[in-house]
Amino acid sequence: LEVFGEEEWGYDIQFLIYGQNLDEEQIRRRLLELGGESVVVGRAGSVVKVHVHSDDPGPFLSYGASLGHLDDIVLENMTLQTLRRKGEWQDQAPPPLPRPQQPQPEPDECPGIVAVVSGRGLDAVFRSFGVCSIVTGGQTMNPSTEELLAAAEQLPHEDVIILPNNKNIILAARQAAQLSHKRLHVIETRSVPEGIAALLGYNPTASVEENVANMTASAAAVHTAEITTAVRDAHFDHITVRAGDIIGIIDGVLRCVGSSPEQVVRDVLQQIDPDGETEIFTLYWGEPVQQEEAEALARELEELFPDHEIELIYGGQPHYHYLISAE
Repeated sequence: LEVFGEEEWGYDIQFLIYGQNLDEEQIRRRLLELGGESVVVGRAGSVVKVHVHSDDPGPFLSYGASLGHLDDIVLENMTLQTLRRKGEWQDQAPPPLPRPQQPQPEPDECPGIVAVVSGRGLDAVFRSFGVCSIVTGGQTMNPSTEELLAAAEQLPHEDVIILPNNKNIILAARQAAQLSHKRLHVIETRSVPEGIAALLGYNPTASVEENVANMTASAAAVHTAEITTAVRDAHFDHITVRAGDIIGIIDGVLRCVGSSPEQVVRDVLQQIDPDGETEIFTLYWGEPVQQEEAEALARELEELFPDHEIELIYGGQPHYHYLISAE
């Protein structure tokens, strides 16, 4: 398409497959054979979620339809998105229709997983993976041991995996595991991006031991960052922080301080992947940020990091301007 110039990002293709005996690895291999990039295949019960990038969405949709019923199809032209953000493309067509809501799994399709999440957008992300048992909580609003225990007890499974998604909630999750008459398995995810990465390692046909091992490995493979406001003066190693400063925490360690969220995000992304091993930066923007601000930052990051794909997702989390994953 010469009208777009040299920059071609292709399509972001997402859909759910409802079918029987769906093999995730076989689906992943076939998507790669079709030329797909950034392939992610996740599963909850009989539902498989596909996320793939390609210049031509047709073969991927046809392949998915051959396996079962397709639903919640999302097709986004990343080339046009990039040009719009740069102000190089003016729409001549009506605005797109609102994206349909994620279908909720039936109770018998719910995996034995409890996740701690705060924010309407992040809640929707976890539910898109099939998680039905979500406990509201996070920084400054940690759920109690009793709340985690009750959420696990309400699931029909004897083995339940808990994703605390915050280092301050891990202890309560451990205590719930000790008190429950069920077998509770705590995967010590310390951030929401780690929790999302863990879900990508979940396989409903695998044993709980295999899932715990795979989900733990998946969570450990992603780099995460948190952008928030310092609530008090402090000094960490060579970094001095004043109350009200914007700080950047990478993999649990304070690494950056600045006067604006945008400045700290830029600094964080420069440090989070010094070896250049990652391909995707995903930013979940929270309550302190306006959508226009988040979109403007994404446009800037696309120019600063041309070798990375920048994904911007509404998280709605309180206190944190941005939660970031690098993978």
